[in-house]
Amino acid sequence: PAQRPEALPRAVPGDRRLMDEARERQLAEALADLMDGKARGDASTLTRFPELAGELDALAEIDRAIEPDLALPERLSGHKVLAEIGAGGMGRVLLAQDEALGRKVAIKTLAPRYAEDAMVRARFMNEARAMARLNHPNIVRIYRLGAADEPPHFVMEYLEGAPLTAAARSLTWQQKAGMMLKVALAVHFLHAQGIIHRDLKPGNILVGPDLEPKLLDFGLALDLGDRERLSRIGEIAGTPEYLSPEQAAGAQDGVRKLDARSDVFSLGAVLYEVLTGEPPFGGGTVASLLENIRTQDPPLPRRANAAIPRDLQNICLKALEKDPAGRYATAREMADDLRRFQAGEAVHAEPAAYARLIAGKVGQHLRDLEGWRIEQIVSDDEYHGLRTRYQRLLEREDAWILEARRLTLP
Repeated sequence: PAQRPEALPRAVPGDRRLMDEARERQLAEALADLMDGKARGDASTLTRFPELAGELDALAEIDRAIEPDLALPERLSGHKVLAEIGAGGMGRVLLAQDEALGRKVAIKTLAPRYAEDAMVRARFMNEARAMARLNHPNIVRIYRLGAADEPPHFVMEYLEGAPLTAAARSLTWQQKAGMMLKVALAVHFLHAQGIIHRDLKPGNILVGPDLEPKLLDFGLALDLGDRERLSRIGEIAGTPEYLSPEQAAGAQDGVRKLDARSDVFSLGAVLYEVLTGEPPFGGGTVASLLENIRTQDPPLPRRANAAIPRDLQNICLKALEKDPAGRYATAREMADDLRRFQAGEAVHAEPAAYARLIAGKVGQHLRDLEGWRIEQIVSDDEYHGLRTRYQRLLEREDAWILEARRLTLP
């Protein structure tokens, strides 16, 4: 079945009023139910959500218009097509049999509705070319491009495995760090080839029984050798929960220049979910989610699970800095810190999030202190003594205060 949408438009044809958050969530649930029912041959969604009949009819009409033919081709690139194993905005992934070599392969196809869209076709072929020149044990391999007389597609390695977060659930902290280390090194390899992935998320990092992670799905890859951006202005390229602040800003303000540090942020978001079981940012709507990514620090991972090692929290928060200059400069630097953690060495990460958290609390306490002086709850001497002590907490040049902050904050 097709993937559930990450978000729905806030209005549908024939109904221009703005839906509130509750109705938007209800419509998302109903649409997901409708899609699941369609896959099962069950058409009872409309009877379960009668108040949404108008919106669902409109969306179903759009679906019928843009996906007129979902029949599986019998063969592509000489391989026998067996089944559909995934679908997304740009097309489908099919399972096929390479009868000559006796192995299963995956074939990624471009959706028919994009066949005449030069920009989308360019993005699709960009994925194929980017993958074709890569040779890394933790990156999926591409075998061949489809022939010109067939629908646009390419044939790649078929991976059997689970998304990274699911595979890491039962692992030790050391094993989680080791798996993320391999992912970070694979991402660094991409960057060394001049490619930004732009859609790093658990579902695009599959882990097999041997616990070897593999990166896949380069449909949003940006080749730095060719500065042409394949995203339309205002398009949300990537899965919203794992977007970098630069991507989140570009989704609302237009296209912005990205570099490798955008992928570092997404690695931090994936590591956060590996540690806590939840993405670092949430929101009732896509707009609020993007706003949180751009402006809010995530909750400290150790608040979700006090057993999380402090050094892993530091690595995670360093990667999740809003300002790219505050993150690891490269994915290799992040990998180096993960290796230090594995070796029992001190990591280099010192997240600025701690200073912001303490500064916010100190500012709140100083405002309270001003009120206490006015209300004569404290004397002038007490006021000045407390203010001096609070001020010293913010003096980053005092190494012992910095260390005390790190030790006492959790």
